[in-house]
Amino acid sequence: MLNKFDVKIGESIRFIDDTNLYEGITIIKLPEIGKVYTVRGYSEKGFYLEEIKNIDIEWINGETREVDSVCEPGFGAWRFEKLKTIKVEIDEKLLASIKKTKEILELETIVGQN
Repeated sequence: MLNKFDVKIGESIRFIDDTNLYEGITIIKLPEIGKVYTVRGYSEKGFYLEEIKNIDIEWINGETREVDSVCEPGFGAWRFEKLKTIKVEIDEKLLASIKKTKEILELETIVGQN
């Protein structure tokens, strides 16, 4: 499970779990499953996202029915995953072959259009 301090501000994370996320609160802008977001800060249990900025909301205490806090809703760290870094090494001969094939295909496209 992702911990909010496993990610630094400015890093990218992918949203993977919208289960019961702010159900019934229609004024909150929500992240979309599978999309990548940038961390702009830490909320109580997770993140604030650069791409989603919500207004401050009055949170009501369920027992006292009084305002408990006023803040922007954040998104729990467990709802995200870190992006995986993949290192790819391409042989120089293979790279040259790919470039040559691309050039041939581009030429065939140009010739085919005439």
